Amino acid sequence: MNILKSRISLSNEAIRRIGPHLKSCAESLYSEHEDVEIGRCFWKHLNTSCTTAKDASKLFFNNFKKDTGYHDNLGYITRRTATRAITLHANKEPKYQILTNAIIIRESMKTLRKVPNSLFLAELNENNEKMTVFNAMSEWRFYTSVDDRVNQPVVNPWRSFFTSLFQESSSRVFKAERPEIEIPVFYYRRNSAIARLHTRDSILNSSSVKLIFAKMDYAPAEARLSSSGNVEVLFVIPISGKSKALTSFLENWSDHLRSQVSLLFAIMGDKQSIDETVSIISPWKQKHVNSVDYIWACKKNKILRKNTIKENFSRGIALQKTIMKMKKERVIFVSDVDLRVSSDTVRRIKLLTEPGTAYFPIFFSEYENRKSGFWRSFSYGMFSMYLSDFKKTGGFRMSRSGWGGEDVEFFSKAILKLKAVRAIDSGIRHIFHEKKCSLSLLPKTLTDCRKSKMTHKADRLELYKMALDKLL
Repeated sequence: MNILKSRISLSNEAIRRIGPHLKSCAESLYSEHEDVEIGRCFWKHLNTSCTTAKDASKLFFNNFKKDTGYHDNLGYITRRTATRAITLHANKEPKYQILTNAIIIRESMKTLRKVPNSLFLAELNENNEKMTVFNAMSEWRFYTSVDDRVNQPVVNPWRSFFTSLFQESSSRVFKAERPEIEIPVFYYRRNSAIARLHTRDSILNSSSVKLIFAKMDYAPAEARLSSSGNVEVLFVIPISGKSKALTSFLENWSDHLRSQVSLLFAIMGDKQSIDETVSIISPWKQKHVNSVDYIWACKKNKILRKNTIKENFSRGIALQKTIMKMKKERVIFVSDVDLRVSSDTVRRIKLLTEPGTAYFPIFFSEYENRKSGFWRSFSYGMFSMYLSDFKKTGGFRMSRSGWGGEDVEFFSKAILKLKAVRAIDSGIRHIFHEKKCSLSLLPKTLTDCRKSKMTHKADRLELYKMALDKLL
């Protein structure tokens, strides 16, 4: 068994032995890190720890140094690490990820240059049956259409690399002459680079054209282009009260996101809070008539009149009633007025959200001191997906009321119907605010609310200092 997120490999015997203890371990967690807790569970109940074999540390590379501890980014890695490691951890920032990718590509190219004999060359005249000769050499069909879905064009730096390599390797066929590439280099779905070459002098003498087909195995990293590049992105924000946070959210949208996304607020609550919310949004709606809107998302399908509706805020119900009324296909991103979202995040939403694929970002959440925070890995409340995909999942449960839990329940439903991308997104920041846990909540919901509230108090070191100050 492989637990990819935590990079843990377990044998069947290990699973059999630890299985009876997992429930008790899950009920006594000391941290948010599942890999640490699994290790603690093994140590406590089986008196064993993860292997420290030398080959394991090389295959599963951890960016750890004895004198300075763990580091967030890899920087320059050695050739041995680039060619041998199965996983590289940690490497969080895009600029370092690009650097690591470049190093791996460079080392792969060095390896390929050392084996020029792996190129298969076949010479044939213009009148020969090209497909027959090529199929005999490669055992595959050959397509040259750029629009062909079976063959994909090789992009730089691999394109330039293979062009040069094919020219050098085929010089033995053309003696001292370097052939020109007649058509772009392609790789087949089985990861082979294919090129068709001809000599310079053969261009002048079309009656005796010499053609060379060359093939070389390699494993390119797939570059995926998003199908959502030009699609409309709509932020859906459930809200009840929070006038100060709402004003700040709208100002941030106007300054940074106005040209990229539209806003739709799902308003819920009692008459007073609804009136207050509408009074804040209305001027923005008038100024940005095509970009800002709101709807009443109350449980009762009645027109709001003075003192006729009073109900507690339910995030899931507000979102369900709002999204299910939409008809135009688009990418929806469920947000929160306490979030600050960057333009980079909008770009990632467009890149990672596809028909059948949803994006559930892990965002940064501030502590009470507002100077530091943590990655809120236990929250699934912010997500993007196509409207049709949301409806495919069935959405949120309308019978659910009160605080919390709707995000985990929805995520559990969504992954049964859709693929999910789950990743840390440095462009989303949750601004700290006081959390109130009503005693009217169900016991489990009240406990979860209190846990979430205490999680935002401070980090462990600061909590330790606070406790120490009280003791002294």
